[in-house]
Amino acid sequence: MKNNQNPVLKLIIFLFGIVIITVASALLKNLFPDRTAEYIFACVSAALIYTAAFLPIALTDFSAKMAKLAASGVIYYKGMAAYAVISAADMVLALRFLPIGYAVLIQCIALFVFLIYIYLACFTAGHISNVETAEKAKLSAVTELRSKAQKLVTAASVLDERNKDMKEAAAKIAENMRYLSPNSSQEACELEGRMSGLLDSMLMDKFFVSGGSYSRESFEAKLRDFDVLYRQRKNIV
Repeated sequence: MKNNQNPVLKLIIFLFGIVIITVASALLKNLFPDRTAEYIFACVSAALIYTAAFLPIALTDFSAKMAKLAASGVIYYKGMAAYAVISAADMVLALRFLPIGYAVLIQCIALFVFLIYIYLACFTAGHISNVETAEKAKLSAVTELRSKAQKLVTAASVLDERNKDMKEAAAKIAENMRYLSPNSSQEACELEGRMSGLLDSMLMDKFFVSGGSYSRESFEAKLRDFDVLYRQRKNIV
């Protein structure tokens, strides 16, 4: 409920600020009776500065990204600050002596520069998001191997003392998986896929299913195959 109310509350605050700017503009218009067009331009510029500063906060999703991706937020607010300074100076000049046409031109240039900053901020956010996605993809395969290795340890725990070496072998696999570094190369992915398949096969092996009463030969062969794959994968940095 709280998460659903926050965006609405922020939007209300944002719109309330716009109302304040509108009311203030109406009340102060008599101070510039001979420069009506310039005054309207200044009011619109003030509203744009307010919008640029508050919009990332008012829009919840965008705000969340800006908070998460600090580099993107820095770029955006640097552009916003530059735009605000140029616009404020432009407003003052327009209300004093600068022709409205020149003031509008300066404002358009400032907006253009600000849009470039917005593009750079979005590009940075997208790049960081892609990097995070790639890192998660790399980690997911290793996480799956760790999970299956832990299941292997659990399955081996029911074996009796005659199969103590099998328990140790399962524990060694789990330990090795803990220190396996993620890697996104095609070779690493292929090896991880084969290792994952072998772990599944071990978990379903008759040796485990029978509680250690069935022949160990098949399981031992799978352990050797897994060790070969692990050594190959470990050498990929």
